[in-house]
Amino acid sequence: MEKLTPHNLDAEKFVLGCILTDNNSMINIIDKLKPDYFYNTANKKIFEAMVFLHKGDIPIELITLSEYFSYQNKLDDIGGKSYISSLNSEIISTASIGYYADIVKKKHTLRQIIKASQSAIQLAQSESDPDSIIEKVQSNFLDILMNTGNTDVISLLDCLNEISNTVDSQYEEYKQTGQIVKTDIYKTGYEQLDRALVGGFRKQDLIVLGARSRIGKSAFILNLIANMAIGNDIPMLIVSLEMKREALGKRLFSIESNITKSKFEYANLWTETDFRVKSHTLKKISENYAPVFITDKPKQTLLEIESTAQKLFIEHKKPGIIFIDHLSLIHCSEKIEGGERAVIDYITRELKIMARRLNSPIVVLSQLNRETDKTTDKKPTLSNLRMSAMIEANADIVLLLHRDDCYRKAGDQKTNKAELSIAKGREGGTGYITFDFIDYLTKFIEKEGEF
Repeated sequence: MEKLTPHNLDAEKFVLGCILTDNNSMINIIDKLKPDYFYNTANKKIFEAMVFLHKGDIPIELITLSEYFSYQNKLDDIGGKSYISSLNSEIISTASIGYYADIVKKKHTLRQIIKASQSAIQLAQSESDPDSIIEKVQSNFLDILMNTGNTDVISLLDCLNEISNTVDSQYEEYKQTGQIVKTDIYKTGYEQLDRALVGGFRKQDLIVLGARSRIGKSAFILNLIANMAIGNDIPMLIVSLEMKREALGKRLFSIESNITKSKFEYANLWTETDFRVKSHTLKKISENYAPVFITDKPKQTLLEIESTAQKLFIEHKKPGIIFIDHLSLIHCSEKIEGGERAVIDYITRELKIMARRLNSPIVVLSQLNRETDKTTDKKPTLSNLRMSAMIEANADIVLLLHRDDCYRKAGDQKTNKAELSIAKGREGGTGYITFDFIDYLTKFIEKEGEF
C-alpha cells in the first residue's frame, strides 16, 4: 500500500481553532509557522488570512475571515462559514498551541525531505554532471536544515539573564577548580596572541590572515592548528585549496617532531633517532590531538565547505573550527556581476554567515596586493588586503604576517624573525607580536607582543 504524504489535519485545525478562540495565541506561533507549512489547502489559506488580519491589527473572528474570503470570491473554496466556525468548536484551552504548531512544522519538513529526495532521483536519472547534481542536492537539503530552526529573536531581559547565568556558573567553577573554561572561546596556544584577542578565537568569528607570497601564512596556520589541537577534542577542518594533503602533513609532522622538513623528501637522510621520534610523534598525535580533518579537493564551493564541516561537527556532536587556504581559490558557483571585487565581497560575506550558521570560527588566508612591496619597511597594512574594503568590513579579526627575511638579498644576514600584526579585532585592540621563525621546521615560536 502506498504511504500517505506526511500531514496531520487535526493538528492544523487545532492551531487555527486556538487562534480563533484567543487571538493572542497567534503571538506564540507566528514565528514558527508559515502558510506553506499547512498541508490542507483550505487551512493554508485560512492561516494566510489570519496572518494578514493579525498584521493589520484586525480581530481574527468568523465575521472578519468570512469578509476576507468573500471579498476575493473564495469563501466557498475554503469550505464556507461552516468550516471556519467548526475550527474552534471543540477548543477548551489554547495552552498547547505551541505543541501542535511544532507538529505542523515537522510534517512540513518531512514533506520537504521527500520532495528533495525525489528531485535528487530525477537529477540522477537525467545523467547530468555528478558534481553539479551533488551540489544541487546538498543545497536543497541545506535549505531544509536552515529552515527548521526557530527565530533568533530574544528579549533583552532574556539575553541579559543568559549572560548573568553564565557568569554565575563560571564563578562557581572558578571557586571549585581555580580555573574558568570559556566554551565560546578557542585559545590559539600563543599566549600573547590570546591576550591581544581577549582570550582567543570566538565562535562565529571570521578571522582573516593576510600575507604576501612566501611569507609563510600556510605554515603559520599549521602552527596554530598544532597548538590548538593538543589536549582538545574540538573538531577541526583544514580546507586546502592550494596544497595537497601530503604537503600539509609533512609540514605538520615537522612542526610536531622537530624533524627537518627536508628529511620527509629524502628517506636516506633519516637516522635511528629520527625513526624513534617519528613513532613518538605519531603516538602523541593519536592520543592527545583533537580530531583534525583535511580536504584538499580543488575549486571547492562555499556549499561544499559548509556541508563537509557540518557533517563533521554533527558526527562529533559539537561545533569546531574551519581553516581555509585560501580565499581567492574558493570557487564561486553563483553568477556575480561586478568582477573579482564583487566575487570577493560575496564570498567573504557568505563566510561570515557560514560562521554564524555553524556557530564556529572560520580562519581564512588571503593574499596581499603588491603595494606593500613598494613601501620602505614592506610591512603590510589593512589597505594591502586584496579587495581590502570588503574583507575588512566582513572580518571580525584581521591578522597580517610579515618577515623581513623574505625581502633580503642572497648572502644577507637573516634575522629569523616574523611579525604578526593585529590589524583589526572586535574584542581587543591592535598591535603586533614577534616570533622566532625556524625555517627548516616551518615553526613559529612566540616571543613578545605590544598592543
